[in-house]
Amino acid sequence: MTDVIYEGYFKSAGLQITRVPYRDVVAPLTDLGENRIQAYVGALAIVQPHVQAGRVKLIAITNAQGAPNYPDTPTVAKAGFPDITFDGLIGLFGLTLQGVRDDPVRMSSLGYNVPLHRTIAFAFAGFIAAIGGVLFVWWNGHIDPASIDLGATIDLLVIAVVGGLYRLEGAWVGALFFVIINNYSQRIGFIGPRFHTLIGAIFLVIVLVSPGGLVGLWERVLTLFSGRRRGPLDRTPVELRPAEPTV
Repeated sequence: MTDVIYEGYFKSAGLQITRVPYRDVVAPLTDLGENRIQAYVGALAIVQPHVQAGRVKLIAITNAQGAPNYPDTPTVAKAGFPDITFDGLIGLFGLTLQGVRDDPVRMSSLGYNVPLHRTIAFAFAGFIAAIGGVLFVWWNGHIDPASIDLGATIDLLVIAVVGGLYRLEGAWVGALFFVIINNYSQRIGFIGPRFHTLIGAIFLVIVLVSPGGLVGLWERVLTLFSGRRRGPLDRTPVELRPAEPTV
């Protein structure tokens, strides 16, 4: 569940908040500890070291069971907001890669081995690319330099942007959309060989309307639908004060 979905839940619960977007998971915790923001929703495994150090305070757990290590911390449902409940899994390695990508100096100061994580990331990316190459040869029966020319590279870029650059599902969604448009547009007489003109126009529309791609557009629609269906609840809005940093 993304921050956008959480924001929709907060609004439906009558909470008045201002969402501050971040590109990584390190900066918001730093700002929270220094009281530049007053609240943060994130994985307990990421927040726990800061809680133990006393830099931030844990006020609620978003899952239904709570946290065994923090029995005195209520769940959000028990705190009066039963609609804001989410049980999820999170991988620390992926978040570490985000931090290494966005601010390697800060991640190194936190004790992470930046060269090792970069090596693992590039090795894994090369492994996935090798699998793609093997499948390509198996499917087509041959490969040559023209198979990975500038046109093919641009197609990959269009697929990634149309699907969504910031979500893993974006590559699959973009590839499926690209193949469907490529196959069915050829049956339309006035389009015919002008497929790249059509996909270029779709590309521009996606960039202007939804920078997050089709996946981002779906999340926005889901948030709007969820907010309208639930409606605002009759609760007093919660005021977030900068008196004490919270999580």
